[in-house]
Amino acid sequence: MLRRALPFGVLSLLLLAPLVYDRESVRPIDPAASALRPPLSTVTLLRLDTGDAEADGDRTLVVDELSRQGDGWSFLRRGETGTLSAEDLRDRRQRTYWLGTDRVGRDVLALLLHGARTSIAIGLLSAAVALLVGSAVGGLSGAGPRWADALLMRLLDALLAFPQLVLVLLLAVLFRPSPLAVVLIVGLTSWMGIARMVRAEVLQLRRSAFVLAARALGATHLRVVLRHLLPNTLGPALIAATLLVGDAILVESALSFLGLGSGGEAPTWGRLVAEGRGDLVRAWWISAFPGLAITGTVLLVHRCGSRIASWLDIADPHLRG
Repeated sequence: MLRRALPFGVLSLLLLAPLVYDRESVRPIDPAASALRPPLSTVTLLRLDTGDAEADGDRTLVVDELSRQGDGWSFLRRGETGTLSAEDLRDRRQRTYWLGTDRVGRDVLALLLHGARTSIAIGLLSAAVALLVGSAVGGLSGAGPRWADALLMRLLDALLAFPQLVLVLLLAVLFRPSPLAVVLIVGLTSWMGIARMVRAEVLQLRRSAFVLAARALGATHLRVVLRHLLPNTLGPALIAATLLVGDAILVESALSFLGLGSGGEAPTWGRLVAEGRGDLVRAWWISAFPGLAITGTVLLVHRCGSRIASWLDIADPHLRG
């Protein structure tokens, strides 16, 4: 049981990780000395008293080594030496950049953890939009009149004729990038598969014994649809929506990589990959770790979908993994 719940626990930790790494940890500290630090780099942060009341009276300096020298301190900073008096040094502490730093000195691990909340939230909300629209269209097509079924299926075929990425890029160019816009764009271009699945389930359930019994007892058509048909299609549709979360994360990452993703200061994995593409030779870790995070999270979400299918006892072996 614990092994089955492990994927959900990892996703929950990713969503809660920014509570551990506060927003201050994603801001650069002494960019001249902390930029492009490789993974597992350990530095010493020196808090200095500048004597400037308007600047809160202190400044942070990143050094490689610190040693005592008489009444003061001697330090090594990017190959250059310097000295400090005992009165200037207010505090010192060690810090390890486990995944290195980017070109402006931000901690890559902190950026990854803060970007996890944005990327996963966009994936979940996009899948929810696709589930809502797909279930509504599929239910109306399967349980509605024949002319509505024919009209909706021709509309669905027309949308499926265009590649999803082309539609996403077109809508992303037309609308101003924002998290809400990305959720709606990805969700409204991903519902077609769910609609077909729900329609097929509704057409099969319409001939079931419990539906015929409900009609014989005088249940209205709307009650049969809302009470008996759509709830019984929720399981397969939920599994399909769960698998869409991973696809939504990939699409959002692609939009962020192209500069069309969610705006604002919140980091996203796709934006981190794009920011590091100019330093792949000398600083591979800037793009490598966000790329691995995207791949791992998509696989993890698909694993969660398989677990949900197993719990709901879905018979399709492709959904159960």
